[in-house]
Amino acid sequence: MMPVEVTIEREGRVTVATYLEPLDMKEIVEANDKATREFLQFATKPVHSILDLTRVHKLPSNMLSNSLSMAKKLHPMVGALVVVSESSFINAMSAILSKTPLGRKVITCKTIDEAWEVVDRLLAEESAQPNISSDAS
Repeated sequence: MMPVEVTIEREGRVTVATYLEPLDMKEIVEANDKATREFLQFATKPVHSILDLTRVHKLPSNMLSNSLSMAKKLHPMVGALVVVSESSFINAMSAILSKTPLGRKVITCKTIDEAWEVVDRLLAEESAQPNISSDAS
C-alpha cells in the first residue's frame, strides 16, 4: 500500500484519504493533486474529505506550513475536512487549521466511525436544503 491512498465513496460525495508512515509532504501533495484531477474537477456538489491519520504518529516536519499553503489553493468543490486521529499533536494541528480562514469546516474525530457519522450528517443536511439552481427555470 502507498503512504497515501485516496478512494471515493457515497456516490462521489466523499473522498477517504488513508495515510501510512513513513509519510512526506511530496506524497501528500501528489495525493491531493490526484484527488482533484480524478474526483473534484467533475463534482457538481461539495465533496467532503475524511483524512484518516489513525496510523500516523509522526508528521512531516513542514506539514503545518505546507497544509496552510495547500489550503489556500483548495478546489472550489472541497467540502468539510474531517481529520481522524487519536494523536493529541495531530489533533492540535487540525485545531490550528480550523481557526484559519479556509472557508471550509475542519472537524476532528477520534475514530473512523465518528468521522462517517459527521460526514453522513453533513450529506443529510445538504440534501434537506432546497436546490436553488433548479428553481430558476
